[in-house]
Formats: sequence, C-alpha cells, structure tokens
Amino acid sequence: MLFNFSEQQPNGSSVLIHHRKSHSLDTNNGVSVDIKPQDRKLKQNSRTQQNMCRCIVAYPPNSEYELELRVGDILYVHKIRQDGWYRGTLLRTGKSGLFPSSFVEKI
Repeated sequence: MLFNFSEQQPNGSSVLIHHRKSHSLDTNNGVSVDIKPQDRKLKQNSRTQQNMCRCIVAYPPNSEYELELRVGDILYVHKIRQDGWYRGTLLRTGKSGLFPSSFVEKI
C-alpha cells in the first residue's frame, strides 16, 4: 500500500512524504521525505542580500577575468579572496569575474 502526504511548512516550502507498507508486520516501512521550496526566489533573496555590494569608483578591467565596474553597479559576491579581490557577478550584465574590493561598498 502506498500513501502520499504533502505538508505546507511555515517557511513556504512543502514536505512530500511517501509511505509504503505491504502489511502490518512489515519491518521496512519505506518512508522517504522530499523537501522542495515553494518559492526559490525567497531563498535566493535572503542569501544574496548578505553578499551584495555597490560600486563606488569606476573600474576598467585589466584582463579578461576582471569585470568592468560603473559607479552604482550592484554585484553579488561569491568569494572574498585574501589578496583584496572579490569574485562575483555583476547584476547589470550577468557576467562573473574578479573586481577589487576597494572599489565597492557592502550593502
């Protein structure tokens, strides 16, 4: 016998529970749980707001690995490097690359 249950969580995700049991003496209950967020943007927004910065000084790239920054550009920071550079994505263009941390401020 197979039972499917779906439960709405307070954080907007749903929990789907599959339960399978062949008879009352079956010791293998076969329970599995799948958690799927209803709204992935909500999860992404909470994560990205912690790692956002704004360009305060224009920066012309010196290599193909660097991003061109304009004053006011918003960037998502993926990695903070020890050498004072960030790896991130420029929201205006969707391109990812390196940029100097001294040219941006955290928002």
